[in-house]
Amino acid sequence: MKKLKKVVPYIIIRNCDNTPGCPVIEACPKRLFYYDFKLKKLLLENLDDCIGCGICEVECEHEAVELIEIANNKRIDELKDMDENYILEKSKNLINNYGGVLPKKIDNEKYKKITQKEISKNLNGLIFVYGKWQDESYIGYSILEELEDKFENIYLLNAEEFGKDSVEELPGFWIVKNGVIEGKYNINNIFYVVG
Repeated sequence: MKKLKKVVPYIIIRNCDNTPGCPVIEACPKRLFYYDFKLKKLLLENLDDCIGCGICEVECEHEAVELIEIANNKRIDELKDMDENYILEKSKNLINNYGGVLPKKIDNEKYKKITQKEISKNLNGLIFVYGKWQDESYIGYSILEELEDKFENIYLLNAEEFGKDSVEELPGFWIVKNGVIEGKYNINNIFYVVG
């Protein structure tokens, strides 16, 4: 007997309208989809419970849900790349339309200083830290938008590229004042102070 391949839904950020009344929420027999009012976005939970029925893909009018084989890393990477390009394009549009600040990538030298808590004393702002296996879309641009007006400088830091060992706190935000990491937000947007 041929073994069925396990599939799970993936939300394509650039297509999703993130509405609280999304029909996919009610259509899913396992209630895997839910709307997070704090983040203002549609999210997934308990993917192990997915039965692969495909109703979510059919019910989504914006083609924002795709069923993917768990083992199909290539397709997952393709979708993440599309989402990352969309997020960066969206931030560029915000700059053009609203005068926002485009997040800056942090180079290797600055990363070393940050991880050794020897950050330049004039570095102030919010650093969005994520691993190589996580892109900006993993945490969602909506959180960045909410925090964007509170910080003059926002940086993006791909910590995995530079061999960071401890990834349990990623992705998240680091708040830096006068070159010192004063605190962090984790993935759930819960603030905690650096010890």
